[in-house]
Amino acid sequence: MITYGVLIALGNTSLAYYPATMRNTIAGITFLSTAVLPGVSIYLLVRGGIASDLELTRRRERMIPYLVFLVSVLSCIYFLFRLMVPIWLLMILVGTCVALTVALCVNFIWKISAHAIGIGGLMGGMLAMAHVYRINPYGWMIVGWLLAGLLCTARVYLGRHTVGQVLAGFALGFACTFAAVWRSYIHLFL
Repeated sequence: MITYGVLIALGNTSLAYYPATMRNTIAGITFLSTAVLPGVSIYLLVRGGIASDLELTRRRERMIPYLVFLVSVLSCIYFLFRLMVPIWLLMILVGTCVALTVALCVNFIWKISAHAIGIGGLMGGMLAMAHVYRINPYGWMIVGWLLAGLLCTARVYLGRHTVGQVLAGFALGFACTFAAVWRSYIHLFL
């Protein structure tokens, strides 16, 4: 979801005016650190017998992947910071880290939907980005809401989560990314 969000930002904000090599570097770093690295880590955990399946069905098996993903996002923030990307883009990633940290803590007592956190974070980040750039977000938001609805419905339909777990995950992801970007935006102008 982070990669999707960054690709949307690269095509619809001032980042679209960056040279192609810079845009490709931003997209590549994001994809490698937030998709490939966590995916390979989960695969290795399953191959090593630490996790029972790629879905991480058991709540207690989610701790290490959450930590790996948290470190991956932090490394992405570091590398993008070094590339001097706009602060609002970094704050979307900071919001993701906050959501992951909360999810990690919640996971000790309750299974929250990581898929819903991801799509909620994407939606919160897109809405905040639209506000920062004064872009009409209706096209993306309609598609985003439809995809979010499909994803969350699928998680409940497949029996992976309850409606409450999905709603809590979506709300957590949305609130953390939107609030992080909003906070950075307000801070710049006060």
